Amino acid sequence: MEKVVARINAAEEDVGKSELFSVVLSELGHLDLSHIICLALGSPESSSAARYQLALVKNIVDKLEISPSKVFLYDPVFTDTDKRVICSLGYRLESLEQAVKSCEEGSTKETKEETKEETKQSETKANDTPTRILYFLPHASLELTEEVLSQYHAHYLLANDAIAHTDRLTTRKLYDNYRVLSYLVSLTDQPSVDTQFQSVKKKRRQRTKVFVEPKLDFSADKMHFNSTTIKRLPTEGPWDNAFTDLAFHKLGYK
Repeated sequence: MEKVVARINAAEEDVGKSELFSVVLSELGHLDLSHIICLALGSPESSSAARYQLALVKNIVDKLEISPSKVFLYDPVFTDTDKRVICSLGYRLESLEQAVKSCEEGSTKETKEETKEETKQSETKANDTPTRILYFLPHASLELTEEVLSQYHAHYLLANDAIAHTDRLTTRKLYDNYRVLSYLVSLTDQPSVDTQFQSVKKKRRQRTKVFVEPKLDFSADKMHFNSTTIKRLPTEGPWDNAFTDLAFHKLGYK
């Protein structure tokens, strides 16, 4: 365990002085974040990338002065050593569903413990718990990202760039299988990578294959957000692919 901790501490130094962390701070510093939920981290014991990703979490927690008890991590690949290391940092090992519930319960408890003068303001914060959670999903699957967006209404994500991470799918396949991600991508007004074509008649009876964007109808879906910004983060550093395609996603809710 000591060796793993030493490697994480070394990674924390590298990340703390990097351009990557400076940009992350510029995006997060003005937000009133109170909790972090980190999923799909990998095993810090065996993975250098996971150690650097955990080091980023540590730097964020320290700089934003987030209580370690409000930081939740879960990955089924965690070893016993990983779990001991994470718990030694004061972080909690909880699944996504349990972590979100703990965030909500924690906010409610804080409200009850405060004075009457503070109650009104605190109740507002308790009701706005989703807006105070940062989801850190390094290299998470599309399925997991879809779940976080659709079931838990995430406002802020440090995750794979939604555009880059979905460009292997046609527009139609993304829409059919990952409806909320499809909607998020549609809001960015990025060019499609769909490969569907159809023949279009022109003058002189010439036929030319022209790309036609599939029409996507989200009117029947209850989408809770109506805007999104995606900020790609610099990836240069001694961490190989630990932060490849990492981006900050900020969703605007109705």
